[in-house]
Amino acid sequence: MSDTNPPRLTGDPLLEFMVAGERRNRARRAGTAEADLPPYPSCPVCGQPVDTQGITAGTADADDRVVTNSPCGHQVGFNLGVTKQKVARVQEILDQEDGDTDTCRPVEVDGEPIRVRGSGELTPEGQEALTALVRAAQTKMQTDAPELIGDLQQRLRLAHKARRAKEHQLDGIRRALCDAGFMEEDDPYGHADLDEVIRQAGELVGPMLREVAAARKFAAEMRDFCSPHGVAADYADRLLEAMDRAKEGRA
Repeated sequence: MSDTNPPRLTGDPLLEFMVAGERRNRARRAGTAEADLPPYPSCPVCGQPVDTQGITAGTADADDRVVTNSPCGHQVGFNLGVTKQKVARVQEILDQEDGDTDTCRPVEVDGEPIRVRGSGELTPEGQEALTALVRAAQTKMQTDAPELIGDLQQRLRLAHKARRAKEHQLDGIRRALCDAGFMEEDDPYGHADLDEVIRQAGELVGPMLREVAAARKFAAEMRDFCSPHGVAADYADRLLEAMDRAKEGRA
């Protein structure tokens, strides 16, 4: 079955699809056999269980993707660009699940226990790969974290300074409007003459504060991971990528 215009996954159904996919990826990285991976969500078209899913390129644009569910054969589409906007929410949901159920076991790396998800035993090759990953994370933390954290602290100070400057600017605009007779002293701050200024202030400061908060969170996770009794070792690759993104985004 091939649908040239399949129904689209958006909102909660798209989030459910992404969570299920990442849940399976995490289980696979933890050594779970394919037959024992968490299930796919039911088909959103017919509601039947899904045994396998295939994802192919769609025809709408470069970001268009089509999911084919089996055995029912129904297809649904989604936009790859939209999924990128939901990655943080997916990680938040799954991290909460992981916090509720401890599925980790200790694995020794360079004489220190590192908690790793899953119950399967590591092969010699897996142990070697894990050791290399942990050492790389520790080295990157030691070399990059001090500079990164210092930069983040400076950006946070600048963000707060910009917000205070905007607040003072709004006070000045409000006083000028009152002096000119366009406003009364007791008019609310949300007066129509101030709406645009308030919106612009939010556009300037809001994204900067969110970016700084996210980068500080990643830095804290990296510090925790690289402690002598770090958190799950399979976080290392994600945290390394996050630190790289934070550094590339510096002002």
